[in-house]
Amino acid sequence: MRRLLRRAALVVVTCALVLAALGGWAGRGRTADQERLEHILALLEVHPTLLWRQRAHLDTRFEGTAVFTDDHGFRLSSAGAQRPETADIVVLGASPTFGYGVEADETYAAVAAARLEAAGADLSVFNAGSIGYSSLQGLRLARANLERWSPKLVTVSYVVNDIDRYRFFLTNGRDDLGASLPTPARAARSNFMRSFGPTAFLMRLSARLAGRLATGGSPRPIYELRHVRTEISDYGQNLRDLVALIREQDAAPLFVQMSFRLPELVPDRPEGLVERQQEVERLLEAGRYQEGLSLVESLGRSDPLDSRTHYLRGRLLEATGSPETAEEAYGEAFGHIIYDCVRDARQYNEVMLRVARETGTPLLDLSGRLGERQADMSYFVPGDYIHPNAAGQAYIGECLADVAPRVLAGEAVPEVVRCP
Repeated sequence: MRRLLRRAALVVVTCALVLAALGGWAGRGRTADQERLEHILALLEVHPTLLWRQRAHLDTRFEGTAVFTDDHGFRLSSAGAQRPETADIVVLGASPTFGYGVEADETYAAVAAARLEAAGADLSVFNAGSIGYSSLQGLRLARANLERWSPKLVTVSYVVNDIDRYRFFLTNGRDDLGASLPTPARAARSNFMRSFGPTAFLMRLSARLAGRLATGGSPRPIYELRHVRTEISDYGQNLRDLVALIREQDAAPLFVQMSFRLPELVPDRPEGLVERQQEVERLLEAGRYQEGLSLVESLGRSDPLDSRTHYLRGRLLEATGSPETAEEAYGEAFGHIIYDCVRDARQYNEVMLRVARETGTPLLDLSGRLGERQADMSYFVPGDYIHPNAAGQAYIGECLADVAPRVLAGEAVPEVVRCP
């Protein structure tokens, strides 16, 4: 018996050492962004129709703020706070709406509610903001809940995740429509394993290992897995479907345009860039590598920001026997995705404006303080140009509180309401 116990103890110790070693290897080179991603994923659970949602009954700290959620994973002001099933105003959106980095009573939904109450308006406001949501997820969320919420007004604010190249779950290099939804049983099993301490650790470790083994530490396969989560045509259709769905519930729609900007000015893509990149691809496929390199170098000089130009340069360098230089180019490509997102966001916001005009939906333009072409960092969470801080949230909430009663009263509201 003693010999058996010693052997068991040896196996346990050996496994622990192996796991520790693998964990160190898998986590080697992890960045602060990767660690933040793991903190975000800890708030979420897989869902069979929505892809994911915030976990129910959260009582935790996240990004320096308290986060509490109700039975359905929506944010509460405090632990155990009671929320009525219906609401006059429902605020749909992603993490800027959820209130990433701010307290619950600092979100623009809460600010609007407080302003409306102070003005004597008897209107309740429900924050249905969901971390990481695209317009497709927002549409599915609305389909599942609008009848139950029975709102009079619904605000819609999606773009940041539609143009993003990373999906929290089921990342397969395709858009959200191409993500295979998990069965309820699979979702439940995954959520249990992710919430149970030992299996949660093993799942995080296996995810890191799988990532390192699949990519070999190279940025090329990571870049190739990146794909906008919503094609621009699908984005417009999702917005149209949301407007139609809201009106079917006898509610009024209102767009809240949340832009994606950097503190630095990012110029638009040069005219003809995509066509010239396609020419580089044809030269690559034909084995005319030197011609391709000459053209791609020219593209890089005229516009050094587009990620695909760097990627194509890496492919050509790899084909001509320069693997180390190619890896540097792939790293540049991965690092420049952020500029693609900024440029895409402008195009997607133009689509939102076009849909607003087509459908007669008022649109709140927030660029007055958040920034026309560059983010005004005094209105954003420190080091973060996506999520408004308390001042930015207050700006949005005050604008919403001013416009919402006018929309509900049937007053003539400009198709674009430029918040001062």
